[in-house]
Amino acid sequence: LAYPAEQERATLIFEGKSIALKQERSASGVRYAGESYVLIAKGLDAMIQENGTTTYRDCKGQPQ
Repeated sequence: LAYPAEQERATLIFEGKSIALKQERSASGVRYAGESYVLIAKGLDAMIQENGTTTYRDCKGQPQ
């Protein structure tokens, strides 16, 4: 999982799809959302939600 740290936009490559995400307000860490996907990360820990359900948790990120 790679995501840009503190950027306004991110692209999630997930299950063969390229999904444009826009940064949203977050109490801590970063939150990106687009289409039906949400990427939530704090430090190197991240999770992906699809249609409100956590699809992947305990992901390890690599900020770019």
